Amino acid sequence: MLQKSIKKRYSNTKAHLRRKAGKSHLLAKKSSARKRRLSRKVKMILW
Repeated sequence: MLQKSIKKRYSNTKAHLRRKAGKSHLLAKKSSARKRRLSRKVKMILW
């Protein structure tokens, strides 16, 4: 019984970590895209 609960908790934390990593990855992607867009705008203004 104890082993089962530990296993369950471990799998849950694993899934949670994976979800967290995916979220952070998405955020990084979004921010990089935003930066690129901003740099393009700045270039247009400079030209």
